[in-house]
Amino acid sequence: MTSCIRGCSARLAWRGAPALSALLLAAVAAPAIAQDAGAGDTVSYVAFTAGPGRFTLSAAGRSAPLVVGAQDYPGVIRAVRDLRLDVGRVTGHEPVLFLDTLPPAQELVIVGTLGRSPLIDGLVRRGAVDTAGIAGRWEAYLLQVVERPWPGVARVLVIAGSDKRGTVYGVYDLSARIGVSPWYWWADVPAPRREALFVKAGRLAQGPPAVKYRGIFLNDEAPALSGWARETFGGLNHRFYEKVFELILRLKGNYLWPAMWGNAFNDDDSLDAPLADEYGIVMGTSHHEPMLRAQQEWKRYGTGAWNYQTNADTLRAFWRQGIRNMGSHESIVTIGMRGDGDMPMSESANIGLLERIVADQRRIITEVTGKPASEVPQDWALYKEVQDYYDRGMRVPDDVTLLFSDDNWGDVRRLPAPNAPPRGRGLRALLPLRLRRRAPELQVDQHQRDPADMGAAAPGVLARRGPDLDRERGRPQAHGVPDPVLPRLRLGPGALDRGAPAGVRPAVGGAAVRP
Repeated sequence: MTSCIRGCSARLAWRGAPALSALLLAAVAAPAIAQDAGAGDTVSYVAFTAGPGRFTLSAAGRSAPLVVGAQDYPGVIRAVRDLRLDVGRVTGHEPVLFLDTLPPAQELVIVGTLGRSPLIDGLVRRGAVDTAGIAGRWEAYLLQVVERPWPGVARVLVIAGSDKRGTVYGVYDLSARIGVSPWYWWADVPAPRREALFVKAGRLAQGPPAVKYRGIFLNDEAPALSGWARETFGGLNHRFYEKVFELILRLKGNYLWPAMWGNAFNDDDSLDAPLADEYGIVMGTSHHEPMLRAQQEWKRYGTGAWNYQTNADTLRAFWRQGIRNMGSHESIVTIGMRGDGDMPMSESANIGLLERIVADQRRIITEVTGKPASEVPQDWALYKEVQDYYDRGMRVPDDVTLLFSDDNWGDVRRLPAPNAPPRGRGLRALLPLRLRRRAPELQVDQHQRDPADMGAAAPGVLARRGPDLDRERGRPQAHGVPDPVLPRLRLGPGALDRGAPAGVRPAVGGAAVRP
């Protein structure tokens, strides 16, 4: 995961950028049934011809107005504005957006979060909208066509979420169904033109995802991505990240480890962290950047050696500021420690020292937040020599998510024991997706194993496979012509049994390619 290691990054030619480096991050917190309404479903609730009970989203040169409450989350209002643009991309007719106002129209799209939308909450109280399966749940949403909800209104399409991201996912699900790719900006994926759009009568409810935290790590981003970002946005700043945040949410992800080669997300641009929180992105820092402080921040503000044996007081003060900076923003705090520059700690480092580091870090978390450390999401990355500590018996509290890393060649190094009891915050897997552009073709790594590896790292949630083991295998190479769309950041039931993500088929040479 450092600059000198090959095979750890995903490189993709996106919108003029020579390359982007990314790693899939997925954290499993609790078993759940994924009910994703992704593009792989065989039946869509969107139709292109009128029919009995169908809601008219757009027809005859007019699109149904969009209504959202002004007191809803800013991230939800932002997503509704995106839906307005998406309907325009497909039909050529953008709908009008109204805040808190019901316009005089026969058909309306009503968007809102339960508890923050008076219009939707009123429909729920009257029994017109059924929130069974989503109310009080994590990132759940529903779409329902309601007949005659108010005098003078014939029909509405309700998009309701259990929380901020649930509502956003419902909005972006409709965008995807009408034909707008999550990659419309990054990969210039065109939207199909449609004369009319309709939503079929009925109700679709999507429960919580099987994987609680789903996201990417912008890794090894220099010089390609960083250079392109400087030319396009003036740097890896909030203007760049808002494009990344939107992409993650359209892919139904929620989590980001930001770029860290010469960059510090919380320090480079004062708008970065507030914007992530507004969008609804959970932020973290990489495997060797504990306590929400980037390595570059230590270079800028740290004094003395990055060595807990000799400079503990300075490091504790440095980490304490990282937790202060977190504030109320959704975050997952990386704990533990590696050597400076993503290198092993000194030879004298041992399990006792690392256990003391973790205990001190959790004490800081409690003191700064005023909450038990067990209530603040944390992860511990078992990468390289840190896994050796784990193998020799070091453990962290069950509320800390364990990150099972790959071996820099695409193989998960360790899997949980088949009969191990479930952990409080579960397990997490970090898998590489690496696509390197080589004109005139794209060379990609083989990823048919990724779902199985992810499932093996999350027994009881996705799949169970094999005992604890270390795998040393040669790095496969394959050639294919992949669609610019990477697999969606979700894993639904049954995908693992096929050995490939839903909607992915083997291509010539073995590369995984979307049909």
